[in-house]
Formats: sequence, structure tokens, C-alpha cells
Amino acid sequence: RDTFTKDEKKDPLLDYDDSAFYYFAATVVLVVAAPLTYSVFKTLFGKRDPVIVKTSHADVIRTCKCSICINKEHRIVKEETSVKRRFGWGFVLRVVLAACFWLSFYLLIQNISGDTAQIRSFDPFFILGIETDASDADIRKAYRKLSLQYHPDKNINDPTAAAKFVLVSKAYQSLTDDVARKNYEKYGNPDGPQAMKVAIGLPRFLLDEENHILILCVFFAFLLIVLPGIALLWYQQSKKFAENGVLLETMQFLFKFLTENTRVKHLPEIFAATAEYRRFVPRPTDNEDMKPLVMELRDVLSKIKFNHPHVVRNNILIHAHLNRMKLSPPLSQDLSAMLKDLPKLVETSIDLCVYNRHMQTIVSAIDFSQMMVQALNASDSSLLQIPHFTEYNIKHCKTGKFAVANLKDFVKAEHRKGLAKLTDEELQDVDAFCAHVPDMNIEYNVAVEDEDEIVEGDVCTVTVKMERLNLRENEEAGPVHAPFFPHLKREIWWVLLGDATGQKLITLAKVKNQGRVVEEKLMFQAPPAGQYQFELFVKCDSYLGLDQRFTVKLNVLSQSQVKREIVIHPEDQALDNEPSMFQQLMNGMNEQDSSDEEEEIDVPRSKNKHNKAHVHGANCNHDHQDADSGSDMEEEIQELEREAEDVEVLPMD
Repeated sequence: RDTFTKDEKKDPLLDYDDSAFYYFAATVVLVVAAPLTYSVFKTLFGKRDPVIVKTSHADVIRTCKCSICINKEHRIVKEETSVKRRFGWGFVLRVVLAACFWLSFYLLIQNISGDTAQIRSFDPFFILGIETDASDADIRKAYRKLSLQYHPDKNINDPTAAAKFVLVSKAYQSLTDDVARKNYEKYGNPDGPQAMKVAIGLPRFLLDEENHILILCVFFAFLLIVLPGIALLWYQQSKKFAENGVLLETMQFLFKFLTENTRVKHLPEIFAATAEYRRFVPRPTDNEDMKPLVMELRDVLSKIKFNHPHVVRNNILIHAHLNRMKLSPPLSQDLSAMLKDLPKLVETSIDLCVYNRHMQTIVSAIDFSQMMVQALNASDSSLLQIPHFTEYNIKHCKTGKFAVANLKDFVKAEHRKGLAKLTDEELQDVDAFCAHVPDMNIEYNVAVEDEDEIVEGDVCTVTVKMERLNLRENEEAGPVHAPFFPHLKREIWWVLLGDATGQKLITLAKVKNQGRVVEEKLMFQAPPAGQYQFELFVKCDSYLGLDQRFTVKLNVLSQSQVKREIVIHPEDQALDNEPSMFQQLMNGMNEQDSSDEEEEIDVPRSKNKHNKAHVHGANCNHDHQDADSGSDMEEEIQELEREAEDVEVLPMD
């Protein structure tokens, strides 16, 4: 049968439903256009506040109420809601896409409303375009008009003309033929009951011969060029980054240059040479802006290790930030972008040092994070973190009665010094700062779970309980008080356990929970029997002067010194006595094999009985034969004896 005839090509057109395609396409477009439009209106009219994510189950996030932090929050909100930030290229792209989607949705709705005849139930009056009380003459007139209009011979280039012509013929038949009219009135179709028909929700132009080449070209271009190109671009971009969002080039660089001898003084230049910071290209105006910085930082530049211009520029910006030097707006913008990447670079450095167990390098990385967040050098006093404090105020704090040396002592002091020349507003800022700074109470315990003693080889658990005394119930600490850090920063506490010398890391934990009470557990294997001392560090990555250090003593016993009774629960004992899954499987296979062998043995037993009877009969016959042969043998012997008697014996000489 020839399947490539003209009629065979037209028949499949009835399986494509334009209306279904329009409904499906309109739904998809609406699903995309609605949230996109919502994001556009939210950008235009929505209120933008800094997003502070909760890290605990607390109901209230307690922020610093000093005027400096309030102004910083307002500045961040203003930057987020600025015209440049809100109406950038991303917003323009969303507006254009939303407009395109809504235009497509409108056109699809127009096609649906203009093509409702395809989804109506069969109505001959509507098809012929006549009233329900039309006469026979009106019916014939309408039929002649539409049959001439949709006749396939007059509409060779219209693939839908044949289907419309058939529909008009059926409508005329249902109104003029008695049988067809009864079928229409009873079943809604002049041909009688119809089987369910399934159509493809695709437009008919896909099967138009004139569009075949274009459709194939578009399909293969999208499948072989567009999709692979997008995947290739995504892969080329994503393979540069690790899972934590840091460039692999940076991780390799840090792994090489972060050694056990790396200290805080080396980290500014190392961080300045990372790939994230090298992306900032110097501007022509930077030379004039950086001249005063270079003059102030001569001592730093005399000890540089990397002479690359970008690295030197970034190193100067970092030291200028640590010295709280004023920068030009372009340099401030670059420094702000550098500080935004600081937390993930510090965490990456710590993760790399954990691999080599460089304890002091980890401590230096955390100290460097404190310095960058608070814009202070290692030699500066932690009291400079207090609002409106200068060297003059610090000098008064460290002398005389009730003197304090660090921030922790100042916050807990009942009689605070250095406040004599501050105004009432400045004193309120100091009080708000002291109420916000974490007053951390640390408790720790070392033990082996479910045991009273620690024996060599046991898994020891160091339980560290951290309680913020400055918070109430159902409160958690908000962003850090950091006037010189342009972004909102949340605290991260690091719990480190090292050996007695503090040089070798044993284990560590990262605490992001900002709740009032936090409990963290560190596990390590007990060393051989003996007396040991470990150093426990609890360090904050955002404040100077709040770190705490403890000496953990551990008495490890040998296995011969402790006799531990192993108590087995009856239920565990019953489980041990039960066969395992593998044993049950093997037992089932053995039982099946033994039953098969028994069947094989039972079958030949009857055969063996029959064979035994046959053998017994054969033996009887054999006995009779043996008896006959025995009598013949006796006769032969007697005959030989007679012959021997007849033989004459000759005498010997």
C-alpha cells in the first residue's frame, strides 16, 4: 500500500488541535509571566530592608541600637533601593521579558477566542451560520455557499479546508436526513455514537510542507548549537569555582602559601594576591588617589613579597582599611567588594589549614578576620571598637582605679572609665554597644559517653556550652557592630582543640547559631594511657578581645586498669541468636536442594527393586548352570583316572 499519497498526507492533520496548543501555550506563558511581573512590581513599589536570616529558634533578633549601626542600616537600605541598584540591567531585562510574555499571552488569547468553534460541541446551526428556526431553503443556501467556499479543489494550499468541508457536509446532513437528525439529537453527532478522539496539542503549521525545512533547521539549531552552547558556557564558568564559591585558583594559591609559620602579619599580602582580589583592575585615577596612602604605608611596602601591581594595590587598600584611613570613592568601592568576599576566604583558609592541622595558622586567620571586620591592626587596643573612643579615652581606661585592658573587661565593668568627655548621645551609643556585644560564658566537659573513666582508644567528647548572658530568652544576636565594615556581618564562633603546645590541631567546630544558649560537641580518640593537657580556644571572628582559652586536663587509663562489664540487653541477645538475612537465604537454598535430592532418590527406588528381582532370577539360572557344569567336570576327572591306571610304568635304570 502506498502511504505517500495526497489523501494520506491530509488525514493526520485532523490529529493536530490548534485550540489545545493555544490553551497549553497560554498556560505556560502565564505561569512564567505572573511571578516575573510580581518581581518587577516588588522592585518598583516594595519596601527593601536588610534581610537578616535567623540562625536559631528565637523569636526576636536583637540588633545594636547605637546611632552608628542605625545609620549604617539606613545607608545599606538606601544603597539597595537606589535607582542604579533597582533599575539596573537586571531590572530592564525583567521588564522586557515580562512585556514579551504578556504580549504572547494576549495573542494566544485572541487565537483562542477566534477559534472557539473547534472546541464547541457539534452544532449544525452554528457551523452553517443559520438560526435554529431556519427553513429548508435557508439550510440548502448556506450549505451551497460554505461547500463552495471550503471545497478542497478550490483550497489546495489550505490544509484545513478538507476538514471544514467534511464538517459542513455533516451539518447539512444532520438537518436534512432523518436518520442523521435522530443521531444528532440522540448522540450529538449525525454519524451516531463516536469513539473518544485524542489530538496532539500542537499547531497545524508544523505539518505544512512549506515549513518543514525551516522547522527542522530551527530544531537542529536549538538541539545541536543552542543547548550545547549554554551547557558549555555553564560548565566553563562553574568549573572555576569550588563548592563553597571560592575560585579553585585561590584554593590552590592558599594551600601553597598558608604554612605552619604563617602569621597575621603575612595574611594581608596573601589575601591581596588571591584571584578574587586580583580581578579589580587599577584605574587611571588610582595613582593620584593612592599617593597619600603609599606615603603613610612606607613600612608596609618595604616588606612586600609579591611585586605584581594588582597585588600591591590590594595590599595597600587592606592596610589602609586596617589603619582606618580615608579613601576616595572609587577605592572605597573596590575595598567594599573585597570585604564582601572576606568571610568565605577566611573560612577557606581555615578549611585548608585543618587538612595540615596548622593550629597557629588557623588562629591567625581568625584574628585577621577580627581585624578586618573592626578595621584594627594587631597592635591596636580592642577598646577602639567602642563607639567614639580614641587613644585619649583608652589611656584613661588603662590607668588608675578600676582600670581595664580589653573589651571583655570593659563590658563587664561596673564602673566604666574613659567616658568623662563624651556627650549624652555618645554615652547612649556606648551603652547600646555594651548591651549588644556578646557576653559569653563558656563551660566545657570532657567525657566518654556512658562511661565513668577514659580508656585509651575511647572516643572522647568535649561538650562546650556557650551562653550569651546579654540576651534574654527567645532572643538571638543580630549583626555585628562594625562601623567600618560596609556590609552586614553575623558572628561566627570557632571552637578549637589543640595539643599542649597549641601548635597541632586535634579537632574544631564552627558555630553559626546566634541563640542565647548553644552547645557544641567535639570528638577525638583518646591517646595512650597517661596524663595529658590540651588547649581549648573559643574565638569570635568579628570582635577583638572576646576570645577565651582553657587548659583541658585528661587522665587516660589503660585497658588493664579498667574492667568494663559488657551488658547485653535481652532483646539484643535475641537478635543475635536470630539468623541473619544471608543465613536465611542460604538455609532456604539448602532446603530446596535437599528436597530436590529426595525427589531424585525416591524416583529410582522402584527401578532398583525391579532390577534386584531381575538380578535374583539371573542368579538362580546361573546356579543351575553351575550345577550342570560341575557334574560334567566330575565325569572328566573319573575318565582321566581310568586312563592313568592303564598306563604302564617303566623301571628306571
